[in-house]
Amino acid sequence: MKIRIFGCSGSGKSYLAERIQKDFKIKHYDLDEIYWDTQAYPYQRRNDIDREMMLNNIIMQKDWCIEGAYTNFAVETFSKADYITIIQKSKARCKLKVVIRYLKKKIGLEKGLKESLKDVKDMFRLINRFKNNTDFILKYLDENNLSYHIVKNYKDFKKVVKNNSDLT
Repeated sequence: MKIRIFGCSGSGKSYLAERIQKDFKIKHYDLDEIYWDTQAYPYQRRNDIDREMMLNNIIMQKDWCIEGAYTNFAVETFSKADYITIIQKSKARCKLKVVIRYLKKKIGLEKGLKESLKDVKDMFRLINRFKNNTDFILKYLDENNLSYHIVKNYKDFKKVVKNNSDLT
């Protein structure tokens, strides 16, 4: 099964992908890990060839769960997915989650990409203009007759799964 999760920063994409990995035994991939070279500090963008090669290696697998907000280099993941879910939450809730995640990482309660206050500010800016990405993806999905589900959380996702025999 190939699952694509789309949503803005702080919407719960990683959490949903981790639950899918645990419950359905489908390896999850974060597009941030493909887009950014996390071994370098400060983080640097990977070049186009490396990103494309990494992404192609993933989408050629039998099963995957890819999560991320990227539309430019990863639009192909939607057409390759068997199942597309879009997480929609309020901007205020997403911003709160970004701040909480930043603080947890700062004091060592959460692992992952280290973020600076500038990164938090950049994520706020992305959250504020995220509707443009969502509109782009929804238009792409509709134009390509790709079905998708909009959810707010894992509980919503589980309800959709229950009604979709391909995932059980």
